[in-house]
Amino acid sequence: MITTDASAMSELCGAGWLVSGTPFWSHGHSAWWTRPDVSDIESAYEFAYQAWKAGTLPKKEARDFALLYDADRVFETYWIPALEELEHLIKDKPAGDAG
Repeated sequence: MITTDASAMSELCGAGWLVSGTPFWSHGHSAWWTRPDVSDIESAYEFAYQAWKAGTLPKKEARDFALLYDADRVFETYWIPALEELEHLIKDKPAGDAG
């Protein structure tokens, strides 16, 4: 995986390559974005290609990292506890309490 070293992508790259970028203001979103550097992308593709040719592409590491975001795992680990907590909050709320 090749991602820009910005926003959440920095932590979601896993077993891959991060490329630098240039910040710019997105008026439509009223937020700073990052435009990836094209020469860094080219270099990252070359590194990935060379790793593939050498048989050193981090396939197992990439799969293991991706499994952290498996839909069933995320649902069981994060969604079920959050939904149970909301259920308790709703059940424990006094009748007629609008807040």
